Amino acid sequence: MKKVLLGFAALSLLATLAISCKNETVEKRTDNQISFFSAVGKQTVGTRAAEWTNASWVAGNTFPVRAFVTASGAAWTTPQFTLSFDGAAWTYTEGGGAIMQPGYSLDYYAYFPIANVTGFTKLAYPNTATFNYTVQAVASQEDLIAASRSTTLPEVDLNFGHVLSQVNFAVLGIPHVQITVSNISVNGVSNAGVFTYGSPSSWGTLTGSATYAYTPVTTTTFTGMPIVNETGIKYLGNGGSQFGYNNALMLMPQTFPTDGTGGNFTFDYAITDMIGGAIASNTGETVYFGELGVNWGLGLRYVYVIDFTTLLESQPITFTVQVDSWTNSGNIDVVVPEP
Repeated sequence: MKKVLLGFAALSLLATLAISCKNETVEKRTDNQISFFSAVGKQTVGTRAAEWTNASWVAGNTFPVRAFVTASGAAWTTPQFTLSFDGAAWTYTEGGGAIMQPGYSLDYYAYFPIANVTGFTKLAYPNTATFNYTVQAVASQEDLIAASRSTTLPEVDLNFGHVLSQVNFAVLGIPHVQITVSNISVNGVSNAGVFTYGSPSSWGTLTGSATYAYTPVTTTTFTGMPIVNETGIKYLGNGGSQFGYNNALMLMPQTFPTDGTGGNFTFDYAITDMIGGAIASNTGETVYFGELGVNWGLGLRYVYVIDFTTLLESQPITFTVQVDSWTNSGNIDVVVPEP
């Protein structure tokens, strides 16, 4: 039985499903056997909500790939493949170990991780597919990725994109004072929806109203709270760096009402002088996401920066929102051995 071996050289996580990876190298094929290669990775064991890293795949990881005839939308004769990682390479064994490209275009759909995805459905019109997903509790949140591809070629490149929203927090440091922010909580946000593949992909039928606690990461380079006599933005994710968060909340993309209702975040704060004298404090400070004018899109990361500068001038606290494309890329080598 011939197996297809799918090797990886580096991570390539793309911010939208419409972006194609241009760095694949494929060994010359002499037959029409379908092979799959994918820009995907496994979150690091022991961290929550970590971004996908290729180096962390472990033996036994699998994900389904579903195939449909492009012209009709009907399931193909081999409607589902399972790609399996054996610790060194990806393999499939459906179709007697060799699945042949039929000579016409096929539509492929995939997602990973699979545990919290339900109800995959192929739509006849429009020609796409959907699945249901529920965001988990903080300790179990994951970087959900999905890919779709239409091609007549036997080499099927599945370029995955992030489909959730990554949410983090930061504080703007102020000279000559000490700032402590604690008990950050995201509240009243939708936590379930229906994902639709497309260009662009989208989420709909959002339901639920969930609360998620956000805990800053403390490392040897970031001591957490208080922020003492600092200037510039102090990022509370991943021990103080701006990108690559290990403690990000991975949440459902959504639009917020602008009338001071709906999803919000709350936090406690205390500001003192350099010898501990009280300047300002509050418990349960509430900020509605809609009032900040920024909605959550899929494949984007958001950093909410809390700025107490105006508070020290007897004005309301101000906030800024940093929005970044969530894109990481690299090279992929695909090696298909001769039988």
